[in-house]
Amino acid sequence: MCSATSNGIIIADARLAHHPVIYVNPAFEQITGYSTNDVIGQNCRFLQRTDNQQPALNELRLSIQSGTSCKVVLRNYRKDGTEGICETTIISLQDEQGQIATVSINHDITENKRAKVALQRQLHRTLLLEQITQ
Repeated sequence: MCSATSNGIIIADARLAHHPVIYVNPAFEQITGYSTNDVIGQNCRFLQRTDNQQPALNELRLSIQSGTSCKVVLRNYRKDGTEGICETTIISLQDEQGQIATVSINHDITENKRAKVALQRQLHRTLLLEQITQ
């Protein structure tokens, strides 16, 4: 189905109250360390562990409830406990009766964020050094 992409794909059943996961692709398994068997039947909230006060989660929840699409950046946690940053796009699939599935496309941007932070720190140090030497 979605095995030829480097983005993690999750499909959840929107017909059931807690939107259980019904499919993940191999890229999701590689990015998160969770196997398909670890994930099937769970709500995707487990990926945030106790980090459930992220402002982007409210936008994501509203999108799922209303059946609209959205794109957010979330801190998720891999099976080994390490933090990962994902740009997550949510798409709701609907039939004549309403929502039937929610598709989550997760692009791992962890390394990009780390590189940006390192570059900002280096720039800050350089600016401080220039101020000191003037």
